[in-house]
Amino acid sequence: MKTSLYVILLTAASVLIQGFDPIYTVLISSIFLSVAFRLKSGIAFAASFAAVYMGWLSYCIFLDRGMSSQYSSMIGNIFQGISGFNLKIITAFVGGITAGLGAWFGASVRQMILGRFLIIGLLILTNSHVFSQSNYAPNRAIQLYSKAHGDARVFVNYFDQLLALDGGNRETIYSTALPEIFVGITHKLTLGLRLKYRSMASGSAVELNDLFCSADAPLDSKKRSGFTSVSVLLRHGIGSSTWVGQHSVSFPLARDLEDNTKGWLDWNHFSLQSQFFHNYQQGRFYLFFEGSAMAENLSSNIFRQHKDYYWQGSLPCTFIPGYRLLSSFYMYSLLQISPLWQFEKSGENGTSLDFKPYTQLGLGAKYFIGAQLELEAITSIFKNIKDSRQFAYVLNGGLRYYF
Repeated sequence: MKTSLYVILLTAASVLIQGFDPIYTVLISSIFLSVAFRLKSGIAFAASFAAVYMGWLSYCIFLDRGMSSQYSSMIGNIFQGISGFNLKIITAFVGGITAGLGAWFGASVRQMILGRFLIIGLLILTNSHVFSQSNYAPNRAIQLYSKAHGDARVFVNYFDQLLALDGGNRETIYSTALPEIFVGITHKLTLGLRLKYRSMASGSAVELNDLFCSADAPLDSKKRSGFTSVSVLLRHGIGSSTWVGQHSVSFPLARDLEDNTKGWLDWNHFSLQSQFFHNYQQGRFYLFFEGSAMAENLSSNIFRQHKDYYWQGSLPCTFIPGYRLLSSFYMYSLLQISPLWQFEKSGENGTSLDFKPYTQLGLGAKYFIGAQLELEAITSIFKNIKDSRQFAYVLNGGLRYYF
């Protein structure tokens, strides 16, 4: 514990002096640890810490879409304008905590170096600095619960879409919070409730902090936020215990969610979704499949002859192969392919049908803390198959509690 404290202070000092330069930070930490824990453990930690930094750097580049000559400036661009943040203190704190955890973990566990590297790297990206063990299945959250048992989860989603136009790029970013709860009604039925809160900002030059700060936006920008929908979900078994069905209906909580003058926030009308989950396990390997049918923005105007409407339907298919690296740590990849049809009726243009299939690729991880807590982080990219001008990426983080 004393050694870990020394490493935290040393790393924090080096970060404050060097501005989170990877060479100095990793070098100082690895030299100190080589002396403290003998050569082998120090080298192992140096590799882990270097990987952590490269992962974080890639994350920042991913957000900023470019390499800056000054690392601190690059990270600063992400947090610029958020009052109360001192960038160097933040990086010093995170770097120091990482080093301290690495020292403690390197001293207590001299095996599973790969597992150690992955745990430290991914947990630093999600700010989840806790270590424990659990033997629960990675896809436990889609199972049926016995009566009065279930789970409560908060999931935060960051979505960034770039649209290339002739007059320049237009970027739209969303931050969505999804608190939800599932409770077993009987051993065959589970009922769920989900709330959605969303913030958006759109313009030729928008940044992450535009979602949260109250400063006036540029003339070509739009921004707003609010509760947008509430969903009721019903989950049931399908024959074999490896198949589960889930159906949901979402109701809007406001009437002007699609107002383009304010910025599109969500659908104005209700949406339906049916999902079918299948989970296959072979040893430490897991294969999760989800097939879904979705209809969004449904209204009675669809059945009225002289009314305008817009709605879309899609059939997403998702494959998630994963591997349990440790009893408490699970890592997976994500592949989703979805045909999507857009139906529109306008008094000026008549009825139209547009086909816009998309694909999604991602990487995620789950970490279990005891028997009741689950941490999850996912990053993915979206690509419109027919329109090369559209590109988006998503960052997700969630905390689930089982009861």
